Amino acid sequence: NDPLDRGSTQAIALLKQWESASRMKYTVFACGIFMERFHPYGLGYLNIGYGSGVSAVGDYLLDINHATAEYAAENSKGHTVRVCLTSVYDVVRFIVAAIDLGPRNWPHEFTMRGDRMSVRDVVGTCSRVRNVAFDHHMRQSSELQSYLAYFVQAGDGDKVAYYQRLIATTNGRYDFSRASLNDALDKSGQGDVQPMTLLRWLTNVWQS
Repeated sequence: NDPLDRGSTQAIALLKQWESASRMKYTVFACGIFMERFHPYGLGYLNIGYGSGVSAVGDYLLDINHATAEYAAENSKGHTVRVCLTSVYDVVRFIVAAIDLGPRNWPHEFTMRGDRMSVRDVVGTCSRVRNVAFDHHMRQSSELQSYLAYFVQAGDGDKVAYYQRLIATTNGRYDFSRASLNDALDKSGQGDVQPMTLLRWLTNVWQS
């Protein structure tokens, strides 16, 4: 039972069913996390994230306005926690380029990204662009589980969802080693998508 699934498993099962019944082609797009989660007005400024509780500044990983961050730098096995990141605007460009590739070239999942970095480096990049030292609340992965259990007991739904997202991050939910759509577009020569890195995106945001 995945608390962050929000119907994805059901939707994919339905797509598989339609594919076997009608030979319909489909692909699912994975982009890691939107860079816009770290916008000074939050993801909600694009009218995104309200349904999943990540619309406001500070709803995930860090609060760029108050220069605070909470995360586990390593998972339970001692490996560095990483995330893939893509700007909303680049996601749109990637999807258009994938359509141009044609359904015959679609795998069941396309992964795309503008950047891949450790969560510590995500916070460090935000700190550099803002030129402000962040207050790092470093957690062990076991601590996140304890916080989750506490807020479940307290009945605080917002905090429960907050720690579920941090635990999912620590478990590698938003990380993938290969960006298959980036690779496919490079190989085909179609679709000139040069996605923004987090540093470039943040710099653009803070200079605008």
